[in-house]
Amino acid sequence: MENTPISCRQIMRDHVIRVQVDQPLLTAIIMMNQRRVSSVIAEEHGQPIGVITERDIVQFAETERRASEVRVREVMSGSPVTVKEETQVEDAIKSMLEHNVRRLPVVRDGRIVGIVTSTDILTATAKGLLNRDVIIYLSDIFRKDEPSKQISNPTSSGKAGLAHQDT
Repeated sequence: MENTPISCRQIMRDHVIRVQVDQPLLTAIIMMNQRRVSSVIAEEHGQPIGVITERDIVQFAETERRASEVRVREVMSGSPVTVKEETQVEDAIKSMLEHNVRRLPVVRDGRIVGIVTSTDILTATAKGLLNRDVIIYLSDIFRKDEPSKQISNPTSSGKAGLAHQDT
């Protein structure tokens, strides 16, 4: 990375899209399509407890079940890995690689305040905010075929999910 460390706060996006875990999966799919995002946070009683990604939906499609009859909770990935606002981007990249994910919800006091994705990191690199060597890390992230599910981060103070534009 460059000489001055860049925090997740500096590159995160703060627009987070949410869906309730008891809503039909079709609702999440429509929201993702309308808002042109690749994932949404799954919440229960106002608390984020999971995430639905495009990959989750593709895997669901293989079941031949109807998205209108299946609940978000049945398809979501639970307990996503999170980072704090002050986490350095280099550490966020290492976490992405370690846990085989492309998106990290950013939390403050256990509440989601944003999201950092591999696309955000690439954009920051293109803008000169990060050392171009980061592209080597990103190529490893994009080479991963299957993200891990049910991953928890022992340093996060609560469960979190994500929603963000990440193409």
